[in-house]
Amino acid sequence: MDKNPFDSGRELPYDDESLKAMLEAGPSAPISSVKKEIPPMPSNVSSSPETKTDGEGPDEVARESMILPSESEKITLRKKFGELRVVPFPYSRSDNKIDCYVLRKLTRSQWRALEDSARKVSESRPNVSADEIFQEKVVASAVVWPALPETEIALTPPGLVPTLFAIIQQMGLFFNPEVIMQLTFSL
Repeated sequence: MDKNPFDSGRELPYDDESLKAMLEAGPSAPISSVKKEIPPMPSNVSSSPETKTDGEGPDEVARESMILPSESEKITLRKKFGELRVVPFPYSRSDNKIDCYVLRKLTRSQWRALEDSARKVSESRPNVSADEIFQEKVVASAVVWPALPETEIALTPPGLVPTLFAIIQQMGLFFNPEVIMQLTFSL
């Protein structure tokens, strides 16, 4: 029999008997009644991995391969738009460089103006969905570097606009209500 490609070889926090008991007990059984003690973490592994909390992003090796604006462009963009986010797209080039897009936040009034504009354009182009036009307008408006005018969006890879649109939505605090509901609490 072939080795299971999903078997990492590490001990699971339950054995075959406790798994069988969990399955027989069904979803209403408390997990504590069938759970095996989780083994302690090995001494050579840190329980609190070092993470960058300063917002600096990827390590220097990856940063060196990113195509980013110059320092003077960064200063100009920050002055003009305020807070900016860099979105790297690895694997988009054959020369091992990483394309990056610099995004700005949109205000509610800008968002509504783009919705109205997309609605008007979709009336004259019935073969293209209003949502698709809206996404393209939002991306063209929020991407501040490199400039990505609506006329050039058709030349981008097919996943670029939907991915950037999703990131721009999160920057504008569009979240799934189920996710936010999990964060709520009673006073």
